[in-house]
Amino acid sequence: MSDDEDELQMDFSLDQSGGDAHELMGEVILEQGSMADQMYFVCHGKVEELTNLEENETEESLLDLQTYNSVGEISILCNIPDPYTVQVSELSRLL
Repeated sequence: MSDDEDELQMDFSLDQSGGDAHELMGEVILEQGSMADQMYFVCHGKVEELTNLEENETEESLLDLQTYNSVGEISILCNIPDPYTVQVSELSRLL
């Protein structure tokens, strides 16, 4: 396959996956402890990984994820509940 054919195939696959979404600041994408049924790629913006601290029920920020990062893959690939909550920290475009 040529590079153009590879790119076309990739574009087609992404189009069939449901497309991209614009997410607003503060929106929760994944909830800690739930089973994810999809993963996301950050195309633009920033999302934050949070964990619940059980002793005082507060959330602690673990990591900021920006463009070219993915979220949700651990739950899907390992068939386990999401280990953390993912929340949008600035206007973002996710695929």
